[in-house]
Amino acid sequence: MDSILKFLNEYQGLISATVGAIGVIVSPIVAFKVMRRTLTQQAEQFSIQRKDEERRHNESLAKQQEQNRIYALPFFVLNKSGIKQYIDEHRLLVFHITLTNKGNGTAIHLRADIKEDSDNSNTLTMYESPVACYKYHFPFSVSGAVVQPGDTSSFEMSCEFTCDDDYIADEVRFAVLFSDMYFNEYKQEFTFLFQKKKSGNATVEIMDNYSSRDPTLQH
Repeated sequence: MDSILKFLNEYQGLISATVGAIGVIVSPIVAFKVMRRTLTQQAEQFSIQRKDEERRHNESLAKQQEQNRIYALPFFVLNKSGIKQYIDEHRLLVFHITLTNKGNGTAIHLRADIKEDSDNSNTLTMYESPVACYKYHFPFSVSGAVVQPGDTSSFEMSCEFTCDDDYIADEVRFAVLFSDMYFNEYKQEFTFLFQKKKSGNATVEIMDNYSSRDPTLQH
């Protein structure tokens, strides 16, 4: 009996020593894993915070850029007094169009929005209606391609009628392209109405219906 008790005491001591040894080995491993998990969580949290700061910064920058763009936006206005007509040496009806920059910003690279004629690549068409074809007759001058607020610029557009009625009324639509000082590209559309009477000497009258639409940003 004494030998059995002695063996159990020795075995218990061996178990205690073994558990202690295991504790000495396992504790640093557990501590390392806890520290690694903590550092990983901190790194992930830092990454989330950094991305959130970058997002807020980019949103603030984009908002400021949009505010600058709107403030620097040129805006052209077409008035009845800015539409003159005459008959050229080829007996073509020509409209002399003058646009006024009523916006806050300077317009650069002002030019007509034209499409190439499929039959003649040298003929530049601005608009075709059921009764006439309107072509880029005389371009904006080089000096007129940069228009500061309050200034004007002009171009000419010829009209070739596709019918020979005694009375013709037509709505003319055309557009111009330009950039602001931040090199944002815009397109702005305009319309006006006129009538032509052929009784006696042909006369052309500009009507009171004309409009200047808001510039649209081109992407």
